[in-house]
Amino acid sequence: MIKAIIFDVGGVLKITDIKATQENIISQFGLSPKLINQSYEKYFSIWQKGQMVESELWRNIINDYVADHQNFQRIVKINQEVYSIAADLKQRGYQTAIMSNVTLEDKALNEKIGLYKPFEIVILSTDIGLNKPDPKIYEITLKKLDVKPQEAIFVDDKKEFIKIAKSLGMHGIVYYNPSQLKQEIEKLIQ
Repeated sequence: MIKAIIFDVGGVLKITDIKATQENIISQFGLSPKLINQSYEKYFSIWQKGQMVESELWRNIINDYVADHQNFQRIVKINQEVYSIAADLKQRGYQTAIMSNVTLEDKALNEKIGLYKPFEIVILSTDIGLNKPDPKIYEITLKKLDVKPQEAIFVDDKKEFIKIAKSLGMHGIVYYNPSQLKQEIEKLIQ
């Protein structure tokens, strides 16, 4: 029986407004859309493989052309549809948690926008000194939730992080969109 649903942050609960972020880079640094797209394509597969976090993706894009960019901030928004799914699950008696790799910069931004507030348990790589795919971060999250692996669902947009969850006995869902997520969660909790 499922007792807890654990969500990743970047790409699941929080999404980058790519168009607004690119426009921000253009206006702040005077870069052309063509240059931004060239760098985006260069780093996209590395980011998708989980070999860098999203903030590093944008930082690398800017680094290709601009030496000093400490004040740059990508434009992010809370994925309200996924939040609604999490709120519904919580209302139905399931524990909801966050387990995510974040930079200190991301953590501060997430706290500022109230991203962590609705969740009972929040396990962040910067707080515990471990990050996915290290199985220990999964085990710590399960222990904090006081659930067995088979009683938990982990939702992430990175397939390799779901593979680790499954290897530990957890249920895993690769996130693509809110309707797909809702359908897959409902199948597992019935």
